Amino acid sequence: MERIIPILHKTLVLFLRMVLLLIGLSALTFGLIHLSPLDSITAYVSNAADITPEQVKKLRIYWGLDKSPVEQYFSWASSMLHGDFGTSKLFRRPVIDIIKNRFTVSFPLMGTAWVLSAVIGYCLGVVAAMNRGRLIDRIIKWYSYTQVSTPIFWMGLLLMIIFSLWLGWFPIGLAAPAGIMYADVSFAERLRHFVLPAATLSVLRIASVALHTREKMIDILNTEFS
Repeated sequence: MERIIPILHKTLVLFLRMVLLLIGLSALTFGLIHLSPLDSITAYVSNAADITPEQVKKLRIYWGLDKSPVEQYFSWASSMLHGDFGTSKLFRRPVIDIIKNRFTVSFPLMGTAWVLSAVIGYCLGVVAAMNRGRLIDRIIKWYSYTQVSTPIFWMGLLLMIIFSLWLGWFPIGLAAPAGIMYADVSFAERLRHFVLPAATLSVLRIASVALHTREKMIDILNTEFS
């Protein structure tokens, strides 16, 4: 019981910090959007010159933009807590439905990248540690240090140029071919669109896992066991 209480206390403190961080980030983001010089009505309407001031007023009332910023924030936060994420002005669909749709693609992508980076990075780290100071160790360290300092967007562009534009092995973007219903896309075609993003995400994480594994493995090898 004496051990459980400190753990529960740390967990509660961590949870409260996370809640306060989310509240602070949401308030900061809301404030920056409110202070933006871009008008919401102008951004929503394709041709703002075609609407009358009365229509603009109705849109502001409909969206709640006629209220004070504090009222707008608490109205938005209350809706979020009740599971109402609003309606996307771009897709004309509930935001929660769009998140669910994207999540079904993003979760397997991130999971695959995590597994690949963990397995390959661990193997490289062990090999480097077992061959410390040799050529294979220097090659792995050179690769890892290079990849750790490489921005992920740059690596993504580089892989697209090589494997999409030059070699033509994989499509440039999207999770499925354009102009085809997602339900009609074959598994092979989805996999073809899946490979390059997963490789891009995993290739950079491999470096950090390899370096961490190498250091820990060296510590273990230098330990004298009785």
